[in-house]
Amino acid sequence: MSVLDNLRKDHQRSLIQLKTAEKFVRHIEKTNHLDLNKLNTIVDSILGYFTSDIHAREEAIFACLKETDTSPEKIQLFLELQAEHKACHELLKNIFKQIQPPISEIDILKTRLVEHVWTVIELRRRHIEKVQQRVYPLLDGYTPRTTPRRAINLGTLQETTNFN
Repeated sequence: MSVLDNLRKDHQRSLIQLKTAEKFVRHIEKTNHLDLNKLNTIVDSILGYFTSDIHAREEAIFACLKETDTSPEKIQLFLELQAEHKACHELLKNIFKQIQPPISEIDILKTRLVEHVWTVIELRRRHIEKVQQRVYPLLDGYTPRTTPRRAINLGTLQETTNFN
């Protein structure tokens, strides 16, 4: 499987995670009920991306492509992509800290968390879209050193949106 095929699969998994997170946030907005355990699962699964092999592979691709094409436009693109990773990661870490007990003023926190999770969803979607539009074309025939794949448990993530 090519680097591009792997990246496409990784991004499809990320988009599934984002759809699940979106479904969860819509449920909070609709019912005004915040299940911290489920939110923790959502945040943890998206946060897990940043410590996963997927993220490491994507960062390695960015670094290699930046080295092979030193045009100012490409360097700017890869700096933007890395900054987007960092911004999303930091926001997720912040959300994770906010949902750790003890929690006071849950209603105020709930509103802020919903806003932050929507921001994460949009940041990740725009990032993936940018990679699809601007990086995928650069990967035609690209063969970097390989990094082993690690499976993501989407079952646990999707269980968080089973509202019974």
